[in-house]
Amino acid sequence: MKQRPMDGLVLALCMVVWGVPDDAAAVDSRTTDTVLENLLCRYVISADGVNRAFVNRKTGKDYCEPGYPFMFAGRGQQTWPSTAVRAAGNKLHVSFSDSGIEVTVRAETKPTHFTLTIESVRGGELDWLQLCNLRLSITENVGTLVNAAWDSSFGACVLACTDQTNSYGADGARAVLCARAYREYGIVGAKVAILGTPTGGPDPASRLLEAIGRVEIAEGLPHPMLNGVWIKQAKERFYSYLMVHNLGEHNVQDVIQLARGGFGCVEFYPWRSTPSYRLNEALFPHGMAGLKQVCDQIHAAGLQVGLHVMQGMVGWGLKDDPYITPRADPRLLQDRHGTLADDLDATATALELAEGTDGWPEAGDLFVDGEIIRYAKRTPTGFAECQRGLWGTTVRDHSKGTRVGHLVNCFPIWGGCVYCPDVRTDMVDEICQRIADVFNAVGADMSYFDGGEELCVQPPLWRHVGLVGLGVMKRLKKPVVLSGNAVYTHLSWHVVARGHPSYDPIYFGRREYTLRFKGQNPAMWAKNLLTGDVGWFAPHVNSLTTDAVTPDEVMLLCLKAVGGKAPISFIMDADNPWANRRMPEMLEIIRACDELKRTDYFTEQARAELA
Repeated sequence: MKQRPMDGLVLALCMVVWGVPDDAAAVDSRTTDTVLENLLCRYVISADGVNRAFVNRKTGKDYCEPGYPFMFAGRGQQTWPSTAVRAAGNKLHVSFSDSGIEVTVRAETKPTHFTLTIESVRGGELDWLQLCNLRLSITENVGTLVNAAWDSSFGACVLACTDQTNSYGADGARAVLCARAYREYGIVGAKVAILGTPTGGPDPASRLLEAIGRVEIAEGLPHPMLNGVWIKQAKERFYSYLMVHNLGEHNVQDVIQLARGGFGCVEFYPWRSTPSYRLNEALFPHGMAGLKQVCDQIHAAGLQVGLHVMQGMVGWGLKDDPYITPRADPRLLQDRHGTLADDLDATATALELAEGTDGWPEAGDLFVDGEIIRYAKRTPTGFAECQRGLWGTTVRDHSKGTRVGHLVNCFPIWGGCVYCPDVRTDMVDEICQRIADVFNAVGADMSYFDGGEELCVQPPLWRHVGLVGLGVMKRLKKPVVLSGNAVYTHLSWHVVARGHPSYDPIYFGRREYTLRFKGQNPAMWAKNLLTGDVGWFAPHVNSLTTDAVTPDEVMLLCLKAVGGKAPISFIMDADNPWANRRMPEMLEIIRACDELKRTDYFTEQARAELA
């Protein structure tokens, strides 16, 4: 992402005022402690490998809970704390008890933060290395996702600077800010940024957020800019959006007429199948030209275009996607493998594995050289009651020794079946490019990344959940205001602008539970320095299962949204948008409240009372 000129100017001025850091870890001659220090913060590590101080330079207050090791190292069942730290220039040489392990860390002091980079590990191989173990006495606000904590005077954050680094530890109540690297992804080269900054003023969270933004720029982390503004501060993230089912070329003007009365964005699902993201021909008979025309009309009405995607889910909806049929893609995730014990002809409804089936599921789907075979019964040596050519895959003979894999179904809920791209292949990158190509072609402004279950079944979650969000955003000509389902990790936090809403069908307990719960959403996401969303909500009509939604309910949610500076999202069907006769009143409430949010009409105190 491009750096905005003002951020570069701020950093340059900091260097002039504070002096260009020499990137050296200072050693206190009186105690041999290692001291990392800039104008904002002082971090002291004792010679015996223990965190000693983490001080707000503005007030002199020390937030460190002393006595905890600076680092940890692990191999198998053994864990060793750091027991000695020796500084030489900008290098820290860290030893771990009697393990014989010595780690060399490059420690750099920068105007806004400190960085620790692992340069070498000697004395044996490690399974993991914890390169940060910072425990602070901050409990007022703790963000588990961004791994940050702050109060009215001071804030701290530990940011992973590489995708081999897992930043974690904050539990919502305590500021335990850690980071760890693993042998599987490479320990040498792992890097973390440690930020401590004063937050005094009317909005401490914004002060910390701005400081994190400066670290993003300095360390080359994603920092998406929208119309010259960092997307986490852009007014577009407040726009309420209309989630529309069945929007197409034939009814877009009807939707626009409704949406422009109160919403800032129209978000819809134009796809026939995933993850090829082919368009639904019934809604867009003119294909991409039709979708582009629809998006142009929405833009011409002064509204944002939002596209709803299912990330990398393979076979959401129709199962005629090219990744499935007529020949299933071999990069689909498979969690067990065997080989055919005998030749399998195209008429067979049972098959044998040379290795037997111990540990295989009792029923499931098999991948056999592009054919998907569903078995209803597992035997000790094979599978019986098989349905050949599932989802229209080509049925053919398979020879003895052919590899057989069990396909992972990441969405068995309600009898569903959705396959997964194997993250160890290039399939995720391919899917990201497909999504980005459409977004770029139509100038999409916003998206809800639904799905994500296909990544949640592939640990470690800190590294894989959020892959599609990161992959799509780096391919976009213009970043989108992004929220979603399973899209949130410490790594993907940089490209996410909003937290997800709470989904419910809003049929039962709407007034007693749903409205109250949704109203808490902005405060919940504010803990991670993200905008919330008080949706999804639907303007139901009176029926046997629910009372009609009324304007006073929408007013309650909208006031909660104003208090939390968050959007409200509505769900409706484009084929019957005005079913609730009181929609005009609701739209006026949404429109007025969105305007109040965008213009910062209310003071912080007034917003707190509204929330």
